[in-house]
Amino acid sequence: MKRWLTTLAGSMMLLVALSSWAATEISVLYAYEILFKDTHRIIADEFMKQNPDIKVTFRAPAKRYEDGTERVLKESITGTQPDVSFQGNNRVRIFADRGLAVPLDQFIKGDSEFAKGGLDPAMLNIGKVRGKVYGLPFSVSTPILYINPDRVKQAGFDPYDQNNYKTWDDVIKVAAACNNLDVKPKVHGILYSWDITGNWLNQALVFSQGGRFMDPAERKVLMTSDENQWAMNMLVRFVKETGMPNMQWRDAQAQMGAGSACIWVWSTSNLVALEKLIGGKYKLHTARFPLNEKFGGSNGKLPAGGNCAIIHSTDAEKQQAAWKYLKFVTSPFASVTVVNTTGYMPVNSIAVNRDLRDFYAKRPNHNTSIKQLPVLTNWYAWPGENALKITDVIKDFDEAIVSGDRVDEVDAVVNDMQAEVTALLPK
Repeated sequence: MKRWLTTLAGSMMLLVALSSWAATEISVLYAYEILFKDTHRIIADEFMKQNPDIKVTFRAPAKRYEDGTERVLKESITGTQPDVSFQGNNRVRIFADRGLAVPLDQFIKGDSEFAKGGLDPAMLNIGKVRGKVYGLPFSVSTPILYINPDRVKQAGFDPYDQNNYKTWDDVIKVAAACNNLDVKPKVHGILYSWDITGNWLNQALVFSQGGRFMDPAERKVLMTSDENQWAMNMLVRFVKETGMPNMQWRDAQAQMGAGSACIWVWSTSNLVALEKLIGGKYKLHTARFPLNEKFGGSNGKLPAGGNCAIIHSTDAEKQQAAWKYLKFVTSPFASVTVVNTTGYMPVNSIAVNRDLRDFYAKRPNHNTSIKQLPVLTNWYAWPGENALKITDVIKDFDEAIVSGDRVDEVDAVVNDMQAEVTALLPK
């Protein structure tokens, strides 16, 4: 009996220990399942393997970054928000402003291992708001040109001569020739996916010319500036000079994958997925996004796409577990996984300098985005409670141009945009 009681006591202690050991569970939300499903699962599985005392569970993925932002904002009202979410880089601000993101500086300063982990210090600026870190960068992308070399050659151009894509004038010349090819099914000369999340490709055009959306003090909207008018006129040129249709990005991806598009402008994040979609139909080529075409100088920048990991949990124990997870998703292992499963760039310098040398040496298409790192700037986040509404307003005006409804009214469009955006900003 004594031996039995001793065994029972030991078993109960083991059960208590096991219960405590597996007690911490963190819920995670991310967007764009089509891009990130395999990426997040591989990283989470390895994290749980190395940290068996923490369980990572995923919420149903959000369709877009905006959807993920809206969901967390709504769930925060009832306290049911995820412990961690991956938000577009331009959405960190909205959570910081509303007190729904845990400042990470306290964890960074108190963690001696963090500085040795390899996260590029410059990358911390992506998740900063008013000097404090609220998000750790998980993936970074730039806008690039995806090119079908077979179609470009068919249109009479050397597809690998970068001078054919140096300026938008060059790109439009190639796209127009592709659009005029007498082939069936018809080939689209260029597909510029203006509908991408957060007006990202709208910002790319404006920033590439050194423009802004607001003055540095954020007191005046600059939608009527020369750079913004130039950007809207570029959409007009795509429609009028190349016959570009009003096509959603998913349909544009399908057209590029099928070989029915000559040039597609989108995020480098789609590179791996697009290569799989193309299969053996043709060999994809990429080119850099044109800079400084209209206004010259060296002020042209490109917005850093991608997303940051943010902690929302108010529970101290879960915050500690979430911090471990945030460190891991910025680790060399995670960065290598991101690169291998998507087209995003790594945020970890150890991964870049040690683990990915051969990868980039053998894959010039991935190098296109890397070459644009020196011109990266922050993906602009609008201030105030109506940040998401402003994104929708700009998107609607972009579509008014691309659909042809207001393709001949650029001056009126930018004036209307100026008025509507100004009305939605904090007074």
